[in-house]
Amino acid sequence: MKNGNSDKKSNRTKVNRDLDILSEIRALSDKAMKSIGLQSELFPTVNIEDEDIEVDSIDFSKISQEADPVRSHHLYYGVQALLKENLPKGIDNERLRRLIYDEKNLFLKAGKLSGADGRQAFIKNFLDDAFNTTKEWIETGANPFDIYMRFRSLNIERGYRER
Repeated sequence: MKNGNSDKKSNRTKVNRDLDILSEIRALSDKAMKSIGLQSELFPTVNIEDEDIEVDSIDFSKISQEADPVRSHHLYYGVQALLKENLPKGIDNERLRRLIYDEKNLFLKAGKLSGADGRQAFIKNFLDDAFNTTKEWIETGANPFDIYMRFRSLNIERGYRER
């Protein structure tokens, strides 16, 4: 009986810890959004074509699980550039950015915490999804909490993170 109580207490502790992290990310995000405001245009200072990412010319329906190092490079670093450009800047927002990057990396590494490299993720199942998720996030206002929750939802959906 003692073991059952211990498991319940452990689960409650984990849930409380997850809620604390979400509350912290929400607070950091709200604070950051107050200081930067909402993006008034899509990709205001990042010209995707300058990054050699030609999304309009890509036929996503023909993409397979075959490796395409050039495309993988463009998508991975495109996501990085978009996040870097649109996440709040400054030392006060460093923890918020780190938590978001960690959630994105968990997704790109298929739930592996070590021994995997997000730059080598499959294009169709990971890099495309990460790029499209990031692009849609920017189109809808670029609130840092929202991108964290989008990657978190993808991780839960794919079994990389518990609810």
